[in-house]
Amino acid sequence: MNKKAVNGKGNGTIPTTGFPYLKVDKGDNLTISYVINGMTQSRQYSEGEFMIVPANISQVNVQAFSNSEWAITQGSLVPAFNQSELQMSTTESRKLVITGDEEMQWLGRSIDLSKVSIQDLRITSDTLAQLFSKATATKNTNDIGYYLKMKQELIKIFY
Repeated sequence: MNKKAVNGKGNGTIPTTGFPYLKVDKGDNLTISYVINGMTQSRQYSEGEFMIVPANISQVNVQAFSNSEWAITQGSLVPAFNQSELQMSTTESRKLVITGDEEMQWLGRSIDLSKVSIQDLRITSDTLAQLFSKATATKNTNDIGYYLKMKQELIKIFY
């Protein structure tokens, strides 16, 4: 999944090709609009709300009240609505597949896992699930790091 952060102040235009998902990270009462079939569609969005961009829309316009700052994350995939559901399975070749943790991967993208120690924890799927629950609840960098490191170590076992 690819993500892209876009920041602006006041009014702006965001190209959406390849990014069918938008989430407002900062800003209240933003008006996001686009033109489809010659008609302008618009809606107000606030921090935390998301938008699925209709097919064939190459850009959206953002209008911010009183020249205020805003931040929007674009995503190449629409995340699962239940981001707290970790799913683990194995392929026929015994490769471990873990899904449902896209938000943790995104939040932990800048964590150097080589500096995270989980030596006092047992490397099991139960431990991974517990760390995932905690990281999802707290969104704390340390908790996310522990989860991602455990995931990394658990996947190594299956190779």
